[in-house]
Amino acid sequence: MKRLKMERNDLALALVLVVLIAVMSMLSDRFLRFGNLMQVLQQMTELGILAIGGTAVIMTAGIDVSVTAVSALTGIMAAFCFRRGLGMAPAIAIALLTALLAGALNGLLVGVCKVNSIVATLGTKSVFSGLALVICSGAPISAFSDRYIFLGQGSVGGVPTQVFILLAVLAAGYILTNRTQLGRCLSVIGNSPEAARYSGIRTKCYTFAAYIFAALCSGIGGIVMSARVATARSDLGGTYQMQVISAILLGGTSFTGGRGKVIGSVVGVLVFAILSNGFNLAGASTFMQQIINGALLIVILVVRAAMDNQKERSMIRQTKQRG
Repeated sequence: MKRLKMERNDLALALVLVVLIAVMSMLSDRFLRFGNLMQVLQQMTELGILAIGGTAVIMTAGIDVSVTAVSALTGIMAAFCFRRGLGMAPAIAIALLTALLAGALNGLLVGVCKVNSIVATLGTKSVFSGLALVICSGAPISAFSDRYIFLGQGSVGGVPTQVFILLAVLAAGYILTNRTQLGRCLSVIGNSPEAARYSGIRTKCYTFAAYIFAALCSGIGGIVMSARVATARSDLGGTYQMQVISAILLGGTSFTGGRGKVIGSVVGVLVFAILSNGFNLAGASTFMQQIINGALLIVILVVRAAMDNQKERSMIRQTKQRG
């Protein structure tokens, strides 16, 4: 029954996607053109990478609001390394190491010190944003090599390079959350931390690992972002936070933890990318897009809350019947 219910959720998301594509294609005859579809894919890659990492954290019933700050800091570090004369490989390595250290701080606060995830990552978000400002002295840095910029602006066979990066991260995220002990333990921790501890699961270590993975995805997203615009800024991607959370919830991940789908999260990002692209083609204002995206987030939260409440009531009834 649980498997059937999950399949119905996936079917509903697929239906939303199909209907959305049909509506947007009717609003503009340019929507289904190859060039425009590739633009949609290009627009969704950065959000998709961030959403994959964020899914692992939300599976533990936590939330990381520092992902965009980590992305910006990673891009700044890569640009700083290039400006200091380092090559592409060491620059990316140092930038990703910075992201991992940021994730380690988040994991330490939430997983080990048991600080509320929102409070902890709000604090670290300020720290990471401040560090980025200090490193770049408050000014954008444009010191990237052509090979680095290719990661964000290039294409292979007409397909944007970012799409291949997204697919690689998606494959890694899927295996991690669905085919490894880490993914199973994250689900158990999200359902009941107490039960996880009594089962012998090292909740601190696995929670720590979830924030590490989220930060790594944020770092990769930051590299793609900075390569796409050929510059690094301390506020780069700052508007992505709520869209990331919305896409994760739309994709079927439970806000209360215990269930997560990285593929669903990426499909959720695709829904928002299609909405944005379709509205742009139709000439809708950015203010209207913000209103619609905000309203959609509210609807998603309400529906998810109703589903979680229904699930809880069903479990209570089953427990009473067994008793």
